[in-house]
Amino acid sequence: MSNTTQSAGAVAPDDWVPVEHRWLGLDRRTIPPALLVLVLAFVFATVIPAIDAAVEPDNPVEAGDVMNLGSGLTMVPAEGWNIVTGLRVDDATNSPTVGGAPPVELSNGSVAFSVTLGSFDGTPDELLDQINEVQASTESIDQFATTGDRVSVTTDSGETGVVETFTGSEVSGKIAAFVRDGQGIQVVVLGLPEDMARHVDDIEEMVTSIGAASTEGAGQ
Repeated sequence: MSNTTQSAGAVAPDDWVPVEHRWLGLDRRTIPPALLVLVLAFVFATVIPAIDAAVEPDNPVEAGDVMNLGSGLTMVPAEGWNIVTGLRVDDATNSPTVGGAPPVELSNGSVAFSVTLGSFDGTPDELLDQINEVQASTESIDQFATTGDRVSVTTDSGETGVVETFTGSEVSGKIAAFVRDGQGIQVVVLGLPEDMARHVDDIEEMVTSIGAASTEGAGQ
């Protein structure tokens, strides 16, 4: 009997693959699942980001845009972001110090950046405590939890506030709080961790751009 022929009654090893199922030394039965995994990995790594990058914003921020926060405050949005809600200074009036304005919300990929104003006569720390309590009680961010120490932040115009990082289910973000002339300024930024890291410079620059509106040229 040939020594290449399995003898009668012999027990094949657990990892033995019959000849008819072999291809280039591989078990042909494992190739389709492996290819499926590779295809899915390629789609998530290249195709989906490419689709996201190809989607044009409905209301893109352009160079020179300034957002009207109301109560005499403005913010400079990062170029290329999308304006979901809110008014540019020129959308309503040449004098943003007059009257109120709706909340501002911007987006870029998975990242949402919002600024909301409301009456508040406490400190920035007290405002941030209140914001955290609301987030935790309403569960608007799943598994919301603050991380790290609270730190101070100063805007380009000299407004001083506090900022804190947080995590949620598969997301991360930052909350900043300022108080100016009886107005509380709440900034909430939320997105996938990798997108938050990608846009960290834009986020920091937008937060520090919050300040008193210039009245130069108002009413002209």
